[in-house]
Amino acid sequence: DRDRRDRDRDRDRDRRDRDRDRDRDRERDRRERDRRDRDRDRDRRGRSSRERSRSRSRRDEYDRRKAEMQLLELEREREMERLRREREAERRRERGEDDAKDAKPDEEGEVLDLEGLSEMEMMKAMGLPVNFDSTQGEKVDDPAANVGMAQKKSKRKYRQYLNRIKEGLLESG
Repeated sequence: DRDRRDRDRDRDRDRRDRDRDRDRDRERDRRERDRRDRDRDRDRRGRSSRERSRSRSRRDEYDRRKAEMQLLELEREREMERLRREREAERRRERGEDDAKDAKPDEEGEVLDLEGLSEMEMMKAMGLPVNFDSTQGEKVDDPAANVGMAQKKSKRKYRQYLNRIKEGLLESG
């Protein structure tokens, strides 16, 4: 009886080991299959968004460096302009001039005094449009204004070619 229990126990243990191994193999196969599918999808789409080509042409490198240099130059110019404005403001303060905060330079470089003007007058002085008239019903000479129009689709006119062909055959024959 004891031998029987040992055999049963060994058989159960063997069955559990086989089941565990089979489950482990299935899981491993499933992971490999998923990985292959992902790789195949990535190959179809091209590279994934996170990946980048490791080999870059010299032209790409040159373009990137040129863009960086232009950006640095632009930043340098902005900084120089800011420093120039600060120096001018400092000189004006030293001389006792007020910083024409309410004044706005117009196209010729003159400074307009906008203090005491109504909102409409200020807009007019700055060159902003004040009234918005419509051109409805008026002829506009600008060709760019007359570009858009509705395209009416005309109905097709069909012809009976078959009768014409028959008539031509009868006359020639």
